Amino acid sequence: MNRQNIPSDFTLANARQSLKTENILSYYDSQNSSDDMETVLLTERGEKTVYDAVVPCNRCGACASICPSYQASRKETLSPRGRSQLARLLKEFRLKNPPEALREALTDCFLCGACTDICHASVPVPEIIVDLRKHYLKVNPGLRVKTALRLKLRYPVLYDLWLRTGLLLLQLRLPWFAKLIWTPALLGMTPTRLQTRNIKFSFRTAKARLKKKFSRPPKHSVKWIYFSSCDINYLMPEVAEATVSLLERHSGEGMTAENFCCGMASWRYGRTAEAREFAKKNIMLFEELRRKHGKFIIVTDCSSCAAFLKKYEQLFIRGIKEEELLREVSEKVTVLNPDPEENPDYGGDEEEKVNDGVPAGLTSPSEKQEYGERKDYSSGNETAGEDDFESWRLRAREFAASVRDISEVINTGDFQKLGNCAEAENEIICMQDSCSAVFGQKIHDNPYKLLRHIAGSRFRDLPGGPVCCGGTKANITVNPALSEYSSRKKMHQIASIQAGRVITTDPCCLLQLNAVLPHWYPSAKACHLSVYLNDIENRYRRTN
Repeated sequence: MNRQNIPSDFTLANARQSLKTENILSYYDSQNSSDDMETVLLTERGEKTVYDAVVPCNRCGACASICPSYQASRKETLSPRGRSQLARLLKEFRLKNPPEALREALTDCFLCGACTDICHASVPVPEIIVDLRKHYLKVNPGLRVKTALRLKLRYPVLYDLWLRTGLLLLQLRLPWFAKLIWTPALLGMTPTRLQTRNIKFSFRTAKARLKKKFSRPPKHSVKWIYFSSCDINYLMPEVAEATVSLLERHSGEGMTAENFCCGMASWRYGRTAEAREFAKKNIMLFEELRRKHGKFIIVTDCSSCAAFLKKYEQLFIRGIKEEELLREVSEKVTVLNPDPEENPDYGGDEEEKVNDGVPAGLTSPSEKQEYGERKDYSSGNETAGEDDFESWRLRAREFAASVRDISEVINTGDFQKLGNCAEAENEIICMQDSCSAVFGQKIHDNPYKLLRHIAGSRFRDLPGGPVCCGGTKANITVNPALSEYSSRKKMHQIASIQAGRVITTDPCCLLQLNAVLPHWYPSAKACHLSVYLNDIENRYRRTN
């Protein structure tokens, strides 16, 4: 059989074999325990190990033209292709000092997904970066962030009380006391970033404001259930009210839920087990609601949350132990490319012999039995005894299929009477694409069609296409200088069309834009898509 048909993971096995005599392996051998698993990623081209996912990168450089960290630094190691090659070298055991070689490349990544979107091979760089953080770099978010994430998961009531106390101290202009009780960590920000954000305190969270009217099921069927993100709940309750008002008018009856944090922050820090616990809590909550109220969609007005909720299935794909992966690959290689001298019974170029579904290379009864018990990880199945993981994966897939971003639910047909109603207003409208919406969910046209319908000639496209605004609240390991460069680039885009209103669907983008616009382009303001549409519709209803 042709050698090109040998599984690509053979390189992994061959690399370890060839480097046995070198000192390079000392780090890997000390880091890899018997419980260490080779991650299996759910990619656009099927399920692949990290190594299989990174191999298709041919270093063409298309990704470098859109990567925010590379554009700011001009360092090859901070380009997506540079990170991909580092990942490949790591998996081939060819990095002599992985922590030193990987630290900057793994920490200074925005995880925006722009590289995957433009890559002809769809290399999932963000997922690879997160996995490397977890297994090899061991990124430590710090005691404060760990405590905040644990409170969110285990003691949400205590987290709520603690965070609201910190927000009240900020409103009373007592930032030092707010820092003293770890308010920046509770918000997922650094103290420096917190100082630049205009954080407003609300005595009532979004869930509290909506609880009286929408916590109980409606008289008729439940069409939608609102999923509140942490930022919206604590920092922007007006966005939640606007979203629910729009859903009530255009999508039928619905209700809110006391959902947990989606777990994205834990996942981005490489704390996969913790993110999985968040996912389980949310899945069980909505499964119970589905048993009571039937079929409905889950709507959120945070594009970051929506993108991560749709990826819940990835959290429940069981990995495979490295030793098992190498043994399986070696068995395949023995079958696909045997040595005639060692296997005289092999019939030259004849087709691979199979007996009862077992490759001819496995001859002993024990090998046949072991092969039958071990399932193919590439198909998403797990080793024998992992039925719990498989069942959770199916439940996560069903949950993710019902998640909708608000920009997917609200469309032009709901606002037919509002055509060109904002054209007479003396401000230019533009759309700031959320990376999580455009690259994470492939939402491109719907919000643009809607805003063009309402604003008419006053709506303008930002030049240069989708560019990250530099908002890194859920990924605070990024160098502030890189974030500032991306923010300035975004300000140039906005100023070039003299925009007066910047619309977005992500609270992270909203926090970033409202922090930098007053300094770089004060004539413009940013607001959420739900707030803008709700205000326009309310004004139209009052005047007509």
